[in-house]
Amino acid sequence: LVLALVMVLALSVGAFAADFSITVENKKDSISINGNTYSAYRIFDAQYSGSDANAVTYTVSENFKDFTYDEKSGDALIAYLATLKTDSDQLDAFAKAALAYIKDKNIQPDGTATAEGESATISVPAAGYYLVTGTATAPDNQTVTAACTLTTAKPTASVVVKADAPTVDKKIVEGKQRVSANSASIGESVSFEITSKVPDMKGYNKYYFILNDTLSKGLTYNGDATITVGDKTLAENTDYTITLAKNDADGSTGMVIVFKNFIQYKNQTDAAIKVSYSATLNQDASLDPVAGNPNEVKLTYSNNPNFDYQGEDSPGKDEPTGETPKSETKTFTTGLKLTKVDSQGKKLTGAKFQISGEGVKAVLINKEIYLEDTTGDYYLLKNGTYTQDAPNDLTKDSYDSTTTKYKKVTVVTKETVPTAVKAVGYVDKNGILTFEGLGEGEYTITELVAPNGFNLLKDPITITISANETFNNCEWTVKKGEESLTAGADHLFSFKVENNAGTELPSTGGMGTTVFYILGSVLALGAAVVLVTRKRMKEHN
Repeated sequence: LVLALVMVLALSVGAFAADFSITVENKKDSISINGNTYSAYRIFDAQYSGSDANAVTYTVSENFKDFTYDEKSGDALIAYLATLKTDSDQLDAFAKAALAYIKDKNIQPDGTATAEGESATISVPAAGYYLVTGTATAPDNQTVTAACTLTTAKPTASVVVKADAPTVDKKIVEGKQRVSANSASIGESVSFEITSKVPDMKGYNKYYFILNDTLSKGLTYNGDATITVGDKTLAENTDYTITLAKNDADGSTGMVIVFKNFIQYKNQTDAAIKVSYSATLNQDASLDPVAGNPNEVKLTYSNNPNFDYQGEDSPGKDEPTGETPKSETKTFTTGLKLTKVDSQGKKLTGAKFQISGEGVKAVLINKEIYLEDTTGDYYLLKNGTYTQDAPNDLTKDSYDSTTTKYKKVTVVTKETVPTAVKAVGYVDKNGILTFEGLGEGEYTITELVAPNGFNLLKDPITITISANETFNNCEWTVKKGEESLTAGADHLFSFKVENNAGTELPSTGGMGTTVFYILGSVLALGAAVVLVTRKRMKEHN
């Protein structure tokens, strides 16, 4: 009976021992293995001795009998691998060479499995030292190759996927807040922050990490980037390079940040990466409340740890890389359109206005910025335009000032634009004056010169601008006093300024009482004529 029981148990052990498998698991949030296929290749056969599961003897499998690594093969190769540490770079290099041999010899896997959820169980025919390989899926359906994993099935084994997909996020910094959209004025500096993390670079010999940033036509980079990895602040041209390129098609600027020798951060997986810089909203800024002034970034990175990368810090031809989905921000700005009219609605020319406000750095007038500057070569005319022609005795009356000069600003920077708005301009020939590139705030518009024959406005005009911005659009609320203004097709909020014609006041230098003396003389003369006539008629009778 005892002998029969021993035999039954022996058969049961044999049955369980024949069930070999390797389970692949994913423990990273940045990737998913659901639906991906994993394969296992037996490099060495394994034979266990007695009841000690760790007492194992390896021999080269049939498929790898001709495999040589670092001039070692067979028992010499097995002995060399026994000296290596788990998860070491040397072991990764061996795995990479073994995979290359598999592909070169078209060796078929000993088992495959498709992941359901975040795990896959591969059934294999026997105990052995296996190489496991497969792919993962990153956000936006990018494919990332997993680093080869080596494990011994005895009879089962479990491995964790060695794959990662870096992410990138971009925000606008406003005080302590990080937002995706904001409103600003032309000339105002907008602060951006790009964040990422050091990815798991297991198995890579080199790793490319390149940020591709795009600034819209309405944004000008201020050249003030700072980059940190973990607690270390990187040095430009030593640890990274920045290259700017203008796109003539749409006026945007591409900014490429290349991290040099990024593999040096291999032992700092998940360390924070932060890029901070600012850009100035310039005179080409869009007033469109939907399109806004976008700024976007995406990341190019190495995505195959089993490939032998040869490039310096940027990928060479046909080297495998991935791209993250772009992360985008928007800055919105708006403007005003003032139309000068008389009481009948007729448009007037010759009026000069000043706009002022706090906390805004610049204003566009008639779509161009002219700053008062003694070194400038422009003069302001009373018709609202600027000229480079110097005034003379014949033309001086058409100039706002014959001594004040202006400089035409084509690229607005934070150094050249005052913090508080104080800009002036004349209405054009159609009675229109525009103030573009305004953000939230309260503005005062004062008439400095009235059209000929009209009275100057007694009180200044108060304009209040507020914004409710989301990434999809910006809802502006613009009020002239208590009156709500609406925007036209040009995205400018319009209002009319009416002037009344002047009337001549009483004067002491006119006809005065003269008219009464003349009238009195006429009456006296008439009376005398009547008296003489009556006397003659009486004498005649």
